Amino acid sequence: MLNLFQHPTGHPDELKEHVRCRNRLGMTIKAPTTPNFYPFITNNINKQLYISTMKFKAPVLLVSGIIALLASCKKEDPAPPVLPETRLNVVNASVDVFNIFQSGNRINNTASLYPGGISGYLNVTAGEQNYEFKRNGSPDVVLGMKLALDTLTTHSLFVVGLAADQMFLSDDSFTADTGSRALVRFINASPDDGELNVALADTSAIAGETISYSDKAFKSISEFLPVAVTNGSKQLKISRSGGGITLLTDTINLQAGSVYTIFTKGKSGQAGSAAFGAGIITNQ
Repeated sequence: MLNLFQHPTGHPDELKEHVRCRNRLGMTIKAPTTPNFYPFITNNINKQLYISTMKFKAPVLLVSGIIALLASCKKEDPAPPVLPETRLNVVNASVDVFNIFQSGNRINNTASLYPGGISGYLNVTAGEQNYEFKRNGSPDVVLGMKLALDTLTTHSLFVVGLAADQMFLSDDSFTADTGSRALVRFINASPDDGELNVALADTSAIAGETISYSDKAFKSISEFLPVAVTNGSKQLKISRSGGGITLLTDTINLQAGSVYTIFTKGKSGQAGSAAFGAGIITNQ
């Protein structure tokens, strides 16, 4: 039943019926003449419908977004390829202090290489790679070069100077002696003192022969020879070939089962880091 004393709800048909009924009963009501009245009602209804629709859409959009996010999380990026590695030992037989980089990444991370310094074996990417040398404290590349290192061999890189012709590689493959002997080899990294003779005094090989390396020119690399180490302490003597001039005498200690490389650096008659000297690498 139509309640004549209740304000009409705003529906056009109800409003018209409301007016007719009140006119029959002698009640006067004036229909709204404001032109925006009905549009206001219509707009209000549309607004309520829009709000209701948005209230429905919001959870749907939120759920859809979560599903899409979870789906994207399941799509893992492919793992980067694992590049083969090998080991490289860098020996500074120069007068410079430098750092070495492979493909832009510094590989001697613990400390710069000072004259006579040895990096120890570093893990590097195998195959042909770009190497760069920079003096300590400078961003400038002094030398860039390619080195091809395989995975089956460990290497030592001897840096006599920061120029391509002043560097050379050694193959550090060996089979260590498990008895009472050490393995020792010699590398001449002194460019200006000619061929060298090297002897380990009071040291015998298996057959009782004195261990010596004769007429070793610059960049020459001897084979590993077994050395008896009954007392461990050995005297090293290095001299020029032919003239017999002794350039260096020193005492070194060897341990059974270990592997060593003796190398020379510098030039006789020089002082400081440029002076002639010898170093020893423990390969194992």
